Amino acid sequence: MPVTTLLKAIGLTNEDILKQFFAFDSFQLARKGSHMDLVPERPARLRWPGSDLLGKDGSRFWCRRTSASRRGTSATSSRAASRKSRCPTTTSLCRTLAENIVATRTPARCIASANDEITDELLEKLLEAGVAKIHTIYTNDLDQGPYIAQTLKTDDTPDQLAARVAIYRMMRPGEPPTEKRSSPCSTACSSTRTVTIFRQSDG
Repeated sequence: MPVTTLLKAIGLTNEDILKQFFAFDSFQLARKGSHMDLVPERPARLRWPGSDLLGKDGSRFWCRRTSASRRGTSATSSRAASRKSRCPTTTSLCRTLAENIVATRTPARCIASANDEITDELLEKLLEAGVAKIHTIYTNDLDQGPYIAQTLKTDDTPDQLAARVAIYRMMRPGEPPTEKRSSPCSTACSSTRTVTIFRQSDG
């Protein structure tokens, strides 16, 4: 059973889980070019986009053809005084959304869900719907792995009730689960704090 099923059983949603375990990257979307918010503490560990990064004044302060060392990334963060960089809109592709995206235009509808991977089709939907800003989870190959996000993809319980039923079926196989029977199990877990959420630090 995925550990995220236990987290959902005590009332957490996909958005809540991602917020507890990940830091986020922020993108401001536009067809002519997007902006990515840079965090000075992260550049040395950042998965650099497959394109040059431009400062607010249009100058190039990181080139994709050069390897970024720790010294180079320190210089990058000092030159990126605005903490924003211009980048192609496609830079956000293959990243994982950190939150549900709801269209603000009438009629309001959910365009994408938290933990969805940004594909060409989804990116086009976001631009057509006029979504100006999105957040994606921040991961790297050192100490911020995508493990919980990957676990969520294998978790087929959509909500708290479904998670409780899944736990009840595992604990008492063969006995028909009901909402009344499955609730005490998860309530006990929540009240005794047997499930503890550890938030990964940026450092």
